[in-house]
Amino acid sequence: MTTFPDLDPRRRRRRRRRRGRVAAPLPLLAAAALLTACGGGTHAATTTPTPRAVSSTSSDSSTGSNATGSADISVGDQVFSSTLKTPTADFGIHGPNVYEDGSGITLDVANAGGGYTYSTPIDFHGVPDSFEVSVKIDEPQQNSLYAGIACRGMDDKNTYLLLVDGKGDYAIVQVKAGNQTLLKKGDAAFSVSWPITLEAACVTPDSDDTMNRLSLTANGTRLATVDDSYDNVAGSNSYALFAVSPGADTGKGSVLFHDLTVSNASSQ
Repeated sequence: MTTFPDLDPRRRRRRRRRRGRVAAPLPLLAAAALLTACGGGTHAATTTPTPRAVSSTSSDSSTGSNATGSADISVGDQVFSSTLKTPTADFGIHGPNVYEDGSGITLDVANAGGGYTYSTPIDFHGVPDSFEVSVKIDEPQQNSLYAGIACRGMDDKNTYLLLVDGKGDYAIVQVKAGNQTLLKKGDAAFSVSWPITLEAACVTPDSDDTMNRLSLTANGTRLATVDDSYDNVAGSNSYALFAVSPGADTGKGSVLFHDLTVSNASSQ
């Protein structure tokens, strides 16, 4: 297992003051672990531990044992922005089949039923420990991939995924030691129009610094807010663009990300 010392929670304050450092890449996740969480089918055996996700059909229901109800998150000043279009070079740590051009960053998922890819920023850009990422997502070929933001995490098998698809479905997933717990999921939960404006917040509440508060919004509709213990996934200011084909029926295809902003965020 790869460990990234910069993401050690005991060094959060110290790391936040550093500038211009190369960011540790957010996790290269085994996509097999997403199959159950996002409704996919079977997958050939891998070294990835079996996922522990539980399904939910309500857009406002919790499924993870640590999930709680909604709570307000306040978004403050913008700390970083990028069109993600060349000649900008703000993202430079890529998974397979990632392309940058004048339209943005394209994540091309080449395999159905388990294919995935990702892209992370070159450095932290002064991102605080509690933040919201806003980004526009296009599906040039109108496929059924799940796409969105990965955040938090200390190594390659510990993170959160905040994802939507082209049918208006969403999933918030905890990845801990390679195992997955589906914290919340909804079907046809928002009105789809392209590009989708996705907003993913990863916040440590002021009232409880042992929690991660996760919020997902798509096209102006707040889909879910979930609290999860800091012990499950330690806090950090890392984030990544992420796309996956969770099942054979999902197919393969590409997702275009553009016009990204990162802002301070807080919650009581």
